[in-house]
Amino acid sequence: MLTNFLIKDKSISFDGCAAQMYFAFFLESPECWILTTMAYDRQAAICDLLYYSLITNWRFCLQLALASWLSGIPVATIQTAMMFFLPFCGPNVINHFVCDSPPLLDLVCMDTFALEIYSVAMTVTVLMLPFGVIVVSYIHVLITILKMSSAEGCLKAFSTCSSHLTLVSVFFGSVGSTYFQVKVYYSPESILSLFLMIPSGSSFK
Repeated sequence: MLTNFLIKDKSISFDGCAAQMYFAFFLESPECWILTTMAYDRQAAICDLLYYSLITNWRFCLQLALASWLSGIPVATIQTAMMFFLPFCGPNVINHFVCDSPPLLDLVCMDTFALEIYSVAMTVTVLMLPFGVIVVSYIHVLITILKMSSAEGCLKAFSTCSSHLTLVSVFFGSVGSTYFQVKVYYSPESILSLFLMIPSGSSFK
């Protein structure tokens, strides 16, 4: 963001664009699963309070953290490799503030239908599977809260979940609006772009 604001030359090298896209996907997948892990933590804290210390022992937490971070490696590797082995046509101007799949597909000199189908399938797996687990976790939490007789207990439980639910809504809402748009209607002025407030329009060479 500082680079876009402070310098006029917004170009990026071809390798730099690939690296940028790789790390974006590498960090995106772990964030989905870390948010899912946090939802499971809330479920354990509210639904299984007496067993919470047994469920969330340090070994299990370490395994969940490692699994979350490692999930980004295959996603980023496959997605970036498939994209950057394709032929690109000039002008290499990306209608976005970052090297990402939707704007890069517009620069490819071949039919991208198969890649688009794969990208949607990958997005559904990476985004919707964790989101589904989060929804199931909060259904269990809601059922437990509705069974509580104490209004103070209900308020405390809702307070515990509110910050996480806000984060989940912002993250999955912005990412989903970016990757689930029809290509014809894709534009950098999506919720994600508006949320980050970064000028669009860069080029790679």
